[in-house]
Amino acid sequence: MIAHKVMEKKERAADKPPPFSKRAYYIAAAKEGNEKLDHLWIVNANAGTELEDLDLAVKEVMAAHSLNTRSKADKTYHLVVSFAAGEKPDLDALKDIERHFARALGFEDHARVAGTHDNTDHYHIHIAYSKIHPEKLTIHEPKQDFKALARTCREMEKKYGLQPGIKQDKDPIERLLTPKARDYEATTWEASTERKILEHRERLAETFGTAKTWAQLQDLAAKEGLAFAKRGNGLALLTLKSGKGIKASTLGRSFSRKALEEKLGVFEPSRHSAPAKMTRFDRVRPSKRLPGMGPMWRQYATMRGRQAKAPSLVGKLYRNWKTFLYADALNDPLAMALILSHRGLYDGIGKLETRTTEKSLQSTSAKISM
Repeated sequence: MIAHKVMEKKERAADKPPPFSKRAYYIAAAKEGNEKLDHLWIVNANAGTELEDLDLAVKEVMAAHSLNTRSKADKTYHLVVSFAAGEKPDLDALKDIERHFARALGFEDHARVAGTHDNTDHYHIHIAYSKIHPEKLTIHEPKQDFKALARTCREMEKKYGLQPGIKQDKDPIERLLTPKARDYEATTWEASTERKILEHRERLAETFGTAKTWAQLQDLAAKEGLAFAKRGNGLALLTLKSGKGIKASTLGRSFSRKALEEKLGVFEPSRHSAPAKMTRFDRVRPSKRLPGMGPMWRQYATMRGRQAKAPSLVGKLYRNWKTFLYADALNDPLAMALILSHRGLYDGIGKLETRTTEKSLQSTSAKISM
């Protein structure tokens, strides 16, 4: 299992972070029947403990937040705890796991809303902790929370026999992705911007390492459709078109802000604008390249451009590669084979043609069940 704090987008966090209510209702949202939300419970709220008590519980927490006028910081701590593929602890275990994380972070006496989601390959818990103490009305900021989260993960893995982390043996880039990028890929089966940059990490590091000034470095980055930019006290490598990317130091220690400023002087922002053409780092592509998928991916990519923004069921189906495959699985055995391969259940897709018969699907299923 893994646990990480959800970081709000920089532009929102710097101005006005989302209130507790928005995060609580996101956790409770069930967009399509029971596909997303599995369980929901509320802790330390006088309003109640169940889903039907959520509206009153949110009002109670927001009232406490309004009474703390001194702090301008984000008053909510949003945590996600993810389990390995195929793992789904029972409700009692889930609530116990949540209690241990609350205690480790110092939120044991604080109000929170917890909900489990099953809309990705990894079953996970979202928890919105109120940082405001319900009685003292003081704000609590966990210190070195990453250590508390890692320690609690190991304790819960041992207690409930859970797998440590997420298996990464077949994907060396996986360990370098942030939790946000892993969540994106699990939800869409499309490559994150982080992955696309990391796949060229060695080449980029070698190229950028030749720069003697910030202007040269930014020029070299712009040729790739990238730019170095400040992010808090550090430095990020982002695409000029989307503004998404990675920590610059992921390329190597010599690309940390401190190391680059020692070499090149005070940081200078990029002067380049977004390129007119799509670069390899912005182009949409699947997170896994599988034999035989080319024609189906091209069909998806074409329809995505036409239908993704349509306010209809068809538009929803073409929003990402995963939903497209699930929608097409009943009509095309190759789509079913691709789904099984993404889930690690089948690796013989190279033997399938673009359009196979129902008999081929039965044969594929027989191999999987062996």
